Amino acid sequence: MEKQKTPLEHAAGKLISSLQKEWGAEAGEPGADISEEAMHKCHSLLHGAKNGSLQSVLRGASVTDFIGRAWVRAHPRVLPAIRAFEEQVAISAGAQPAVEADGHAPGQ
Repeated sequence: MEKQKTPLEHAAGKLISSLQKEWGAEAGEPGADISEEAMHKCHSLLHGAKNGSLQSVLRGASVTDFIGRAWVRAHPRVLPAIRAFEEQVAISAGAQPAVEADGHAPGQ
């Protein structure tokens, strides 16, 4: 019997899907390797979400910083998926998101 995905795992999967679209659109172009690296980082987030080690994976960084701030700025279509993932991270930790998807504290 397959284990039901948690909302956090589901949000991580959506984040991966969002990054895969960007990576696929850039295939064969200069910089596609950076998008592939960002996608692999999101897979690390999913694994951390699955095994309860997400905070160890992030090491105190925001999701934007973990993926790569410059990459996220260049690919704004992933921001909704980052926000959704961060919301689920906060919910799973029992707190409000301390950092918005752009990496700044709320209100900055």
